Amino acid sequence: MTTVLVVEDSPAQRGRLTKLLTESGLCESVLEASDGISGLRMLQSTRPDLVLCDVEMPGIGGEKLLALATSEQMRRTPVLMLTAVPQPALRTALLQRGARDVIAKTVDPAEIVARVGLHLELARLQRELSERNAQLELLSTTDALT
Repeated sequence: MTTVLVVEDSPAQRGRLTKLLTESGLCESVLEASDGISGLRMLQSTRPDLVLCDVEMPGIGGEKLLALATSEQMRRTPVLMLTAVPQPALRTALLQRGARDVIAKTVDPAEIVARVGLHLELARLQRELSERNAQLELLSTTDALT
C-alpha cells in the first residue's frame, strides 16, 4: 500500500494536494499534517513512501523538518519540497540538505502528479534493489548443501 504524507499549513492547499493525489491513483492513502511538528511525528510513526512538504510553515518549516528527519529509514523516504519562493539559492540549499525535488506551488497539477509518480517509482526500485542485495549477500555466505 503506497502512502504519501502531505505537510502543508494551508488547509486549502493541503486539501487540493490530497484530492489531486487521491484522484491520480498513485497512492492508496494520503496522510495530512498541518505543521512541521505533526509532520515529523507522522513521518517517524507511519513511514510513508513519499513526503510532500511546504517550505514555509510556522514552527518547524520544511528546511528544519529535513534536518530533523535523520534516521536511515527516513533518509530513504523521498521528500519533495513545495515552495512559492522562486529563489534558486533556496532551491539549491533544499536539494543539498536532502530534498529529492523542489516544486513550485504555482506548477501545473499534472506536473506534480508526474513528479510524485517518478519519485514513488524510484523509491520502489531502490527498495527492491536493497532487498535483492540482501538476498545476494545471504547467498554469498551460505552453502546450499549444508
